[in-house]
Amino acid sequence: MGLWVFGVVGVVLLVAVFLARRGGANEPHSFVCSACMQVHPFREIRVLPWWNASVQSVLTSFRCAACFPASVRETREVIATLDNAQRESFLEFLRNHKLDELAAQVEATDAVGARAPLGRFLDEIERGERKLGV
Repeated sequence: MGLWVFGVVGVVLLVAVFLARRGGANEPHSFVCSACMQVHPFREIRVLPWWNASVQSVLTSFRCAACFPASVRETREVIATLDNAQRESFLEFLRNHKLDELAAQVEATDAVGARAPLGRFLDEIERGERKLGV
């Protein structure tokens, strides 16, 4: 997959953000779900780490209520079979979100050992006990 794909995706996201800022969902603040690409009220946003296989990286994902459960399942599957490259990408994600304590736990162990703290972290996100910044 070439770089042009990222350019096309970028243009689509920019258009979607423009529409969201225009109040496409009849709300003063809206967001575009990065799974279904639909505009939703900002109050419904769910932010989570999500493994993007095409770029081999954990990305910050913005999901609507309908797309959130499937994305949690996909992320949970990656954590269950976490390898060292994925662990490193999760570490970068955690540091970017200023989750230093969790990053230290993940960094202190190998990929297999990192599965438990990352699984608990995802559980907290799924239950709404932990909110990631937008």
